[in-house]
Amino acid sequence: TALRCGPSPLAPYRALAAIAAWALRPGGHLLCEIGTAQARRARALRSLHEGLLWRFSRRDLAGRLRVVAWERP
Repeated sequence: TALRCGPSPLAPYRALAAIAAWALRPGGHLLCEIGTAQARRARALRSLHEGLLWRFSRRDLAGRLRVVAWERP
C-alpha cells in the first residue's frame, strides 16, 4: 500500500521513520523503495523524521527515483 498514492503518499514512510528512529542502533540505516507519487515529494523525504539523517537516493534503470536511505546518528 505504501507505493499507492493515497490522500497522504508519505504517511507510510513517516510511520516507518518514527519506528526506525526508535529501533535502529546509532549508525543503522532505513532504506525504502518509493513510488512515483513519493518521488515527486523527494524534498519532503529528506526531512522525513527529526531522528534520522538523509543519506542518499538511487534511481532505477529507467531513471526514476526508486530507493531512499536515512541513517540514525
